[in-house]
Amino acid sequence: MQNILALVIAFSRGEALGVLTHYRPLSTLPFGGLYRFIDFAMSNLSRSNIHNVGLLFQYCSDSLIRHVNTGESWNIGRDVGKFAMLPPMQTPQKARWYASTFDALCQNLEFIQNEDPDLVLILTGDHIYHIDFQRLIDFHVKNDADATLVLAKVPAKDACRFCLAEMDDECGQQGGRITKYGNNGQHVASNWGSMDIWVFNRETLLNRLDDYIEEVQGYSFDKDIFPKLVHHSRLYGYKHKGYFGHARSIDEYWSTNMELLRNSGRIHIEDWGIRTNLQNESTCDRPPTLFGAGARVSHSLIYNGCEIKGSVESSIIFPGVRVAEGARVRNSILMYDSTVDEDATLNKAILDVEVNVGCNTRIGLDGENIPNEHLLDSLTSGITVIGRNTYIPKDMRIGKNCIIYPNLDEGDFNKRFIHSGSVVL
Repeated sequence: MQNILALVIAFSRGEALGVLTHYRPLSTLPFGGLYRFIDFAMSNLSRSNIHNVGLLFQYCSDSLIRHVNTGESWNIGRDVGKFAMLPPMQTPQKARWYASTFDALCQNLEFIQNEDPDLVLILTGDHIYHIDFQRLIDFHVKNDADATLVLAKVPAKDACRFCLAEMDDECGQQGGRITKYGNNGQHVASNWGSMDIWVFNRETLLNRLDDYIEEVQGYSFDKDIFPKLVHHSRLYGYKHKGYFGHARSIDEYWSTNMELLRNSGRIHIEDWGIRTNLQNESTCDRPPTLFGAGARVSHSLIYNGCEIKGSVESSIIFPGVRVAEGARVRNSILMYDSTVDEDATLNKAILDVEVNVGCNTRIGLDGENIPNEHLLDSLTSGITVIGRNTYIPKDMRIGKNCIIYPNLDEGDFNKRFIHSGSVVL
């Protein structure tokens, strides 16, 4: 049996998510009413019986540390294996943050050497998917690969945002040896994009890290390592045929959540065995949800601890949310302990935690669909985002593709109409 060390990269800030990642890394962004993005990486590892795991983190790490805790919620590091928290190494000689995945692994070179694995599995903690890593490992070993990349088919319109791989047909439907690797601008004739899940033989990885460890700044796996492995080593691609969801923009975050509500949805959280930390303070000890006599709910996910007296349609409602009488919520995501007061109306809104929307306020219904002035390419589909712990006064009119910053109260709004595409700081 192979000795496998998994390293989960969980320090991405996710700048394109705007206010949603001001106080948390992308890996702990809430998803689907109860979960966090990191739950998918941890659950896939657990179900694949990979229990030696290192978690690399740095940005706004408090929420990640509290959520992942000791790894016990996923049976990682509990009875077998080891779970290690790996922040950036701070010593009198070297004190720097992780500049990239490559830099993070270089800073943890000694940890990898001490673990002495046969194989190193590297994966990000901010994607939505279901995979059996043991099948990936079997494919890697069977083909005597030095490194194997997991690849997913990506739409042509999104190909420019991925590194792509051309493969031969050596392994049929499972994948093949990679013959060319790069981004869309390097004329890679393929729609198989990297999922940022990689398997390395120990010596292959350590040798590559050692080659660049003295001048690590600016180096990356996608730009420097994998193109060279194509020519000098056995680099393989493993085709993932299932769902692959991500949140590289607010639009993508919203649509990935909404996939849970579609009749033909491709995310099956229960069937996939996705687990979360149910002892987290935002989740535990919530009473059953209370539905008022006039409540109307359709095609929505609503979790414990809520009070629903208004109308909720095609929305995802996290624990502790209150929707008052006469309030209407459609096509929206309401995170923990948010409140929508009487006669307020929301459409395609994302409320971060502890947001309060005042009486008779309208969000996402008025104005043209103008792209957001700060996120011209990534907030264009009519979604308005309210940052955490913000109070929206009564009788407000907030348009489409707006961003309202966290921690604002009534005194921060000097006008009652916020035009579509605006940002309120």
